[in-house]
Amino acid sequence: MNIYINGEIIESRDLIFSPLSSGTAHGWGVFETIKLVEGKPVFLREHFSRLQKSCIVAGIAMKENFDSIRQSCESVIIENRLSRGFLKIMCLKRNEDSSDVVISVGEKIYGEDVYNRGLKLCYAGVLKNENSDLTYIKSTNYMENMLQIARAREKGYEEPIFINSRGELSEGAVSNIFFVKGAKIFTPSVECGLLAGIAREKAITLCRQLDMEVVQGGFAKDFYKTSDEIFITNSLMGVMPVCLFEEKIFNVGSFDITWKLNGLFNGMENTDIEIYKR
Repeated sequence: MNIYINGEIIESRDLIFSPLSSGTAHGWGVFETIKLVEGKPVFLREHFSRLQKSCIVAGIAMKENFDSIRQSCESVIIENRLSRGFLKIMCLKRNEDSSDVVISVGEKIYGEDVYNRGLKLCYAGVLKNENSDLTYIKSTNYMENMLQIARAREKGYEEPIFINSRGELSEGAVSNIFFVKGAKIFTPSVECGLLAGIAREKAITLCRQLDMEVVQGGFAKDFYKTSDEIFITNSLMGVMPVCLFEEKIFNVGSFDITWKLNGLFNGMENTDIEIYKR
C-alpha cells in the first residue's frame, strides 16, 4: 500500500516513526475516516473541519490546510488505484510545534447483504466517560473501543453500545445510535458523552427534511425496548438498520423510516461527490 506522510508518497513498509514522539509513545493523535465512492472522498470538507477542531482540543500543531489535504488525498487514491473503500487521515503529535500527517487507504465496505439483515447490538462492558475531552474527538486512543468490539463479537454481536456514568445511553464503539418511536426520532445528545458524527448530523438533517421531530436528550438503558426501529450511523455505513439489541429482535424488512433515511443518505453522498468533482 502507498501512503502519504508529511508531503511524500511512500510504501507503507518503509514508514518509520520515532518511538520517542508523543504520537507513538503516548498515542497522542487524532484521525478521520472518510468513505470513498467512485474514487472520491465523501464529505471531505466536513471531516477536515472536525480534524482541525480535534487538533486544537488535543494540542496538536497541524499546518496543512484543506487544499493541501485534498491534493494529498487524491494522490494517495490514485497511487493505490482505489475506487471504493475509505481514506484515513491521522495527525500524530511529534512535539509542541509539529506533527506527522499520515493518509492511508482501506477497502472495507458494507455490502447490501449487511444492510438487508441489519446489525446486532449489545451493551459495552465499560462506561463512557462523558467528562473526558477525549470522548468528544476522534482520538487515536481507540483501544477501549476495539476491545469492546472484540468482546461483543465473542458473544455473537457486532457493535457495543456504551452507557455513561449517569446511566444514560451514549454511543456505539464506531457509531451513533437512533431510535424510531412513532413519528419521532430519538438520539442521545452530545452531552451524554459521544462524538458528534458527520453521518449523525446528516441523518438529523434528513429527519427534519421528512418533517420528523428529532429529540436529543438523555435516555435510560432500557429505552430501546419500546422502539419501533433502531438504526446506527457512521461515515462508512451511512444509515444501518439494527436487527437485534440485546434480547429484542427487530424485523428490518418492515422498517419504514430507516430505509427512507438510508436512501436519502446515499443520495446525499452522491450529491457531495458531484460537487467535489467540479
